[in-house]
Amino acid sequence: GAQDQDRQRCLDAGMDDFLTKPVDMSALKHTLTRWVTDEVLPGSDTTGDRLDRSEPATEADAPVLDSSRLDLLRNLGPADGRGVLAEAARAFRGEVPASLAALDLALTQRDDGALKGAAHKLKGGAANIGAAGAAALCAQLEKLAPADAVRTGRKLIDRLETELVKVDAALERALGATS
Repeated sequence: GAQDQDRQRCLDAGMDDFLTKPVDMSALKHTLTRWVTDEVLPGSDTTGDRLDRSEPATEADAPVLDSSRLDLLRNLGPADGRGVLAEAARAFRGEVPASLAALDLALTQRDDGALKGAAHKLKGGAANIGAAGAAALCAQLEKLAPADAVRTGRKLIDRLETELVKVDAALERALGATS
């Protein structure tokens, strides 16, 4: 939502900030910089590029992490060659165990809403760091019909867990490349 009451509802629910879609890149840069580094970039404006809305690649030979997303994260925030990549990776890695546990619990309890919610949250985190394959698997979980959740959901969660191991290793390599 883009209305004032949408912003207020989100802030009242405990969010730290709020941006509307389509996300303006300079507004995103300004917001991330403020929250990750506690600095506000001077001269931030709202004329930046829009985020790419293309569907992520799901081919087996696709890279685990999107290099353009990694570059974007390296270029946001401090001009030290690392940008906000380390913080974004830390935040994503921190949410993975709880997200997987929530997916497992939702599947066990046959709670379609909880399954979709947990998948949606993890999909957003994966997309933010450029883990297109993991985000695509989460999108599949999010779209499961309740009748298919038990049969197909377990297979998708297993594939997601395997993909997340690859993502973790790729993040480690990406972080090592910025040291």
